[in-house]
Amino acid sequence: MRATHRVGIASLFALLAASLPAAATGSGLVDAAEALDPVRVRSLLDAGSNPDVSQPDGTTALHWAAYHANEGMARKLVEAGADVNASNRYGVSPLSLACASG
Repeated sequence: MRATHRVGIASLFALLAASLPAAATGSGLVDAAEALDPVRVRSLLDAGSNPDVSQPDGTTALHWAAYHANEGMARKLVEAGADVNASNRYGVSPLSLACASG
């Protein structure tokens, strides 16, 4: 394969990855919340990330904030407009996780 073809294919893959939703690329708001990274969550929200983006099973960043009992992260997500009534594929809401997490 020619070097120009390899560069072209690499560029195409980079362009496709950039056009995928954050959840599909393995990065983004939900992943930051799952990893309990409030600094990254705040940064992504400040940059305009959609607070209701979800993982394939419907779990949102607010679900993870509630699961981790991280009140500050949950507050920031709610202030950014996160749907407090969102439920994942299993019917679990952030409120249910907050109750279970104390």
